[in-house]
Amino acid sequence: MDYVDKICQAGAGYKEGSLEAGITEMLLNIAGRSPAAAELIAQDLRVKKMSIAAAAKHLTDYARKNKSGNGYYMTPKKAEELLRDFYKIPDVREEPARTLKPEAKKRHGKVVDLLDFL
Repeated sequence: MDYVDKICQAGAGYKEGSLEAGITEMLLNIAGRSPAAAELIAQDLRVKKMSIAAAAKHLTDYARKNKSGNGYYMTPKKAEELLRDFYKIPDVREEPARTLKPEAKKRHGKVVDLLDFL
């Protein structure tokens, strides 16, 4: 079972449209963009205090503290930021980009141009 399957398994059983189901979907989106994040999430979900229900409480607590009148709206960006904070997941954009080694870029001292193969 891979990490994404473990996240799906942890989110199974929550009613569609519930906060927990939404959190599961967001975690799957984050995991899909970063294998390292998928691993972190899957490991954390094995701990009860890091469960999806606990993450839902984290978001709900934030909403209660920041409500305006009787309601609070949270953007998807803010929700993802809070989930990243809760699970200590670095932002995918912060991960270093993979670059080719200099020897992979060059062939016989020249840069390889893919158009040369057409």
